Amino acid sequence: MHRPIGERRNYLGTGSSAGLIGCCRRPPTDHVGRADGPLCQPPGRGRLLLVSKYAELRDWLRQSGRVQVRCSFDRLNDLVPGGLPPSAYAHDAWWSNESSPGSTHSQSRLGWMAAGYRVELVDRRQRYVVFAQSSVGAA
Repeated sequence: MHRPIGERRNYLGTGSSAGLIGCCRRPPTDHVGRADGPLCQPPGRGRLLLVSKYAELRDWLRQSGRVQVRCSFDRLNDLVPGGLPPSAYAHDAWWSNESSPGSTHSQSRLGWMAAGYRVELVDRRQRYVVFAQSSVGAA
């Protein structure tokens, strides 16, 4: 349900809104699973466009046109505003391929899975990841 005009809430930060930049008057749960295109109504009076911080990664993968993409963590740090979080360096689970709307892994849901890719291999020691095109996701 939308909030009344004049009541403004900011959903930046952690938790269910992690990985999202911007806000509108709707709670983050209203936006889950909408990985392609605008997640809110078009910007207008009193509204901002909700954009994933992983949108540039999504777009970069889509534009690659390759079946398989090897990418260094350094390159990913350039693509993701604020860089990769410490958990990407410490935990293989951060790289899991989760696309369900209820997933808390916005990096996969709104990043590589939304581009039609999955993580095929991650080497945290050598600091690179291999994305492969998948039949799952929005290509």
